[in-house]
Amino acid sequence: MKTNVKVLVPVLAAGLAAGAVAVPAAASPAGRTVTYTSEMRLYSPNGRPLNTVYGNCGKSWLTIRDVGVRKYQVKTGFQLSGGRKAISYAWTARITGPGHKRNQFWGGGLRARAKWEGQHTHTVRAGRFRASVVAGSHAVLTNRQICASGLPFSIASIR
Repeated sequence: MKTNVKVLVPVLAAGLAAGAVAVPAAASPAGRTVTYTSEMRLYSPNGRPLNTVYGNCGKSWLTIRDVGVRKYQVKTGFQLSGGRKAISYAWTARITGPGHKRNQFWGGGLRARAKWEGQHTHTVRAGRFRASVVAGSHAVLTNRQICASGLPFSIASIR
């Protein structure tokens, strides 16, 4: 069974195409596998990371920054557009750097909210770190459609 899906990036042709991702049944409404296609540019025209990605149902963002002695903070979230509201979400950020690889998960009910933001702070050794929203991160809308992240990412030096 297919479910209607909205994505936070431009949508390609219907059906599974290049760049398609299948959301695992455990992360989809009613235990169904939901498929969506998305198109993502890894860098903006000036060559900098895309911290915020806009799409046809809103925007998603992610930032990583140095917040003290060998400590980073990741902030990520989404804002739905067009009067859309989310009833639940599943969101994962991957953070990698010298000797560090971590997936940070957030998820749960939202009670018909248009915006969500989460943060995570962690102590690490110094170095260059990259954080990104993981494919499959999404919000379930009140009409049971899926609004998937456009996969923003950010890079920071942690000292």
